[in-house]
Amino acid sequence: GQLGAGGVLHAKTGASAPHQPAYPPPPQYNPYQQQHQQQPVPYQQPGPAATSSSLGLRERRRAAGSMMSQQLLEEEADLSKHASQRMNFAHGVEKEIAKLSEVFTRFGALVVEQGETIRIIDRDIEEASMEVEEGHRHVGKTYAITKGNRSVIIKVFATILIFAVVLTRL
Repeated sequence: GQLGAGGVLHAKTGASAPHQPAYPPPPQYNPYQQQHQQQPVPYQQPGPAATSSSLGLRERRRAAGSMMSQQLLEEEADLSKHASQRMNFAHGVEKEIAKLSEVFTRFGALVVEQGETIRIIDRDIEEASMEVEEGHRHVGKTYAITKGNRSVIIKVFATILIFAVVLTRL
């Protein structure tokens, strides 16, 4: 006999028994569940047409067994698909962590490089500061020298002016 849409065909008459699922719907897979438990198949009261023949009972058992096998195969496929998705996700996370590691390595190199540049700038500022102080001392000395010699410069200028006036009158 053949299996109708969810029902069992009677071996002698070919009539379909009323539709009653032979097993509960498959449980939803919970990835956090520690162990997967097999759901028992509840006992179904056989219809009046199915009780008259042991052949119908065998067919129902065979059909229920193949349905259970199909259910197990589907659950196994779902588990495999879920494991594959988790593996792909883990590989993606691993790649992102490697990228972050590379970014932090580059960032660390830039910090070291900038630290060296800052030390060079600091050293140049110190040298420039010392040279400015030395230049300030030289300007101070020159001012002191010229301030003390101002009277001499005025006397020399006045003497040259007098000689120029005298020489032009002659």
